[in-house]
Amino acid sequence: APHVTGTIALAAAARPGSTANALRNAILNSAVPTSSVKGKTVTGGRLNAWAAVQHLTRGVQVTMISDSTSESGGTTTITVQLTSRPVADVTIPIRSSDLTEGRPDVSSVTLTRANWNVPQTVTVSGVDDHMADGDVAWQLILGAAVSDDPNYSGFDAADVALVNRDDDPLVTKFYVVNDGTPDRTYEYGDVGQPM
Repeated sequence: APHVTGTIALAAAARPGSTANALRNAILNSAVPTSSVKGKTVTGGRLNAWAAVQHLTRGVQVTMISDSTSESGGTTTITVQLTSRPVADVTIPIRSSDLTEGRPDVSSVTLTRANWNVPQTVTVSGVDDHMADGDVAWQLILGAAVSDDPNYSGFDAADVALVNRDDDPLVTKFYVVNDGTPDRTYEYGDVGQPM
């Protein structure tokens, strides 16, 4: 049918490199249920070219300013936006993989038909654990989207890899033994001064 062929061409142009299976699924999964063709077609619905293209081009775009936070209060920001206009609000849960290393300032972002392509800012702060544990890798987890839009419902964006930079000096312990006096333990900081 020419309408299907045209939709395939439109969808393929919108998302170059899409496989034949991806194009087929986009068309079949975006059909609009229609009682008059129920049982007469594979989908039981009519073709929706716009929805098919949206299905292929859906996505969550995450932009990161820096990939690190620090225990001394250093923060970074990420922005989140959609790559196509949703038909309903899309809420993306956000959490830390390790609350002892870093925390986001919000627990979710919601993108709507009005602001879907406007970057939503999330500020991420490092947490000070008061331990010399070196730089620690952690992740900002972007959970599966909650939405009444079938193209975005359950869509799980990639998580964001971060590093929390340590601010605690490494401590070296050693024994100084002086015959004739009791053994004593001294702690020296990273600049060689007693602590």
